[in-house]
Amino acid sequence: MQFLRKIIFYICTAIYITVCPMLILYAVGYFYKPGVTDGIVKTGLISLATAPSGADVYINGKKNLRKTPALIRELLPDDYNITLKLPGYDEWQKTVNVKEEKASVFDKVILMPSERKQEEASSGSYQDLITLSGTDIVLLDGGKGLGSINVYDTVNGKEWPLAAARSPFTQYTPISFMTSEDDDSFILHSSSEGDIKYLWIEINADNNTIKDITPFFKGDTSYVEWAQGNNEYIFSIQNKNLTRIDAKSGAEYPEYIKDVRGYGLFGNEIYVLKNDNVLKRMNLDKGSRSVILDDPQVADLVFEDKGNYRIQVLSQDTILFLSSGGALSANRLPYIFADKGVLGIQPDSENTKVLFWTHDKIGMIDFSTEETGNVEFEKGPALTWVYSGGKGIKQVFWVYDDSHLLFVDGEKVLLVSLNHEGDYNAKNILSLKDGCDVFYSEKTGHLYFLPSKGSSLFDTEIVPQTSILQLSHEQHEKKKEKKKEINNGI
Repeated sequence: MQFLRKIIFYICTAIYITVCPMLILYAVGYFYKPGVTDGIVKTGLISLATAPSGADVYINGKKNLRKTPALIRELLPDDYNITLKLPGYDEWQKTVNVKEEKASVFDKVILMPSERKQEEASSGSYQDLITLSGTDIVLLDGGKGLGSINVYDTVNGKEWPLAAARSPFTQYTPISFMTSEDDDSFILHSSSEGDIKYLWIEINADNNTIKDITPFFKGDTSYVEWAQGNNEYIFSIQNKNLTRIDAKSGAEYPEYIKDVRGYGLFGNEIYVLKNDNVLKRMNLDKGSRSVILDDPQVADLVFEDKGNYRIQVLSQDTILFLSSGGALSANRLPYIFADKGVLGIQPDSENTKVLFWTHDKIGMIDFSTEETGNVEFEKGPALTWVYSGGKGIKQVFWVYDDSHLLFVDGEKVLLVSLNHEGDYNAKNILSLKDGCDVFYSEKTGHLYFLPSKGSSLFDTEIVPQTSILQLSHEQHEKKKEKKKEINNGI
């Protein structure tokens, strides 16, 4: 009996010595794999989240117990065919390469509905849709002057006339709109029977303000801009000089800064490019000046285009320059990103990535990837072409916390995911006629559009409301964490 006990003891000890380390290794993500050197490999994982959530997850054709959002752990390094299925939506498929100790993250997958619903948002007959950049307001143009233009609030679904019936400007027809980011006011260049007027308009649900500021615009006028959320100071380049206008008080400061070929606003500062290619920064009242660039050789490279420049300041360290000829340059290597043809630029919410587009392609610059300092050769920001072969690209929007881009190409509205490891396949959302503009609201997750000229305003869901609410919560928590980090740093 004693001999038998010893045998059992030794067997249990052997099992303990063998199995216990394996269980510990398993718990921390290691697996034994026959044929592999040493037989032990580190596992990886796949993180999946969809809008809407609740999609079934299939791995190599086999249904997983989890639904999205799902974290699939303990996967041996290999390629896995992932399929997501949700009734009423197209299947999402992707071959994912899992690496040791790495997470393959697909946390904002937008599932495409099998049949896209389109609902009428505003009845009427509109010829055009005009967006106010950085706001949730669109203008619906009936094509018969200001008296036929309505303001539409996409968040609240409210609509009201742009100009009161008694307004003296109801017969003036729009020529162009000048807007400033995140501001509900704009300047309208308009005409009526040959009479040209510049109207400053401030949107207010109770009573829109319309003021004639035509006397302030003289001669050759370049683009107009004002401080974010503060239209006290309105700037424009007129006859190669920077003019400052105060639309509310009616004050004008001609030749506020002389010999200017470009400018841009950032907070309470103004960046000015002089005709001699010297780049300066100063307060809006011209105080506290500093020179940013005074190197003729670098300036001749960055500002090779001889036209005027629009300056887009992303941060104190990152500045973009877009010339009237479509050349895009920056104060970061390689300085020149496009020598011509750029139609517009759109920074993301963190001001670390920028989309820019030409007639036929869309590029993305990621300034967060830049490497400087202790490297043999400084590496500039990553430039990726996310779409090419276009026929007439215009209007590009960031979607779903900058994980996708939505844009108009000819008569098509397309959606591209940016978080699929370089697999930038464009999905067709809908088709338009007559070259009408569209508007995407991140607050509602809906796309607003005119199917054709003379139609009502319609909308269609791009991101479900439940996902938008979750996104708002995540962004709020992100802001709290960022504020906490800043306070701890102080």
